[in-house]
Amino acid sequence: MGKKAKSSIPVSTLKNKLLEIVRKVEKGASFEITKGNLPVAMLVPLPVGTTSVINFAKVTINGDIVKPLKSEWSFDLDNLKVDE
Repeated sequence: MGKKAKSSIPVSTLKNKLLEIVRKVEKGASFEITKGNLPVAMLVPLPVGTTSVINFAKVTINGDIVKPLKSEWSFDLDNLKVDE
């Protein structure tokens, strides 16, 4: 099966047609994203057999998530737990 040619698409068009473009990428299309006619990114399908990023993380809630915290909270990589 041959590699599909990439298409160039302005970021403004991508913004307006994101779902449509993602569906095309799911089917194997690749897109060069441009801003001001200059390439800034590539949108390409994941390699065959790659796990989708959907359901990539599990969140466990401990305690009341509605009530305000009594102290400051910040993101800290040392506090992340990875289930394998």
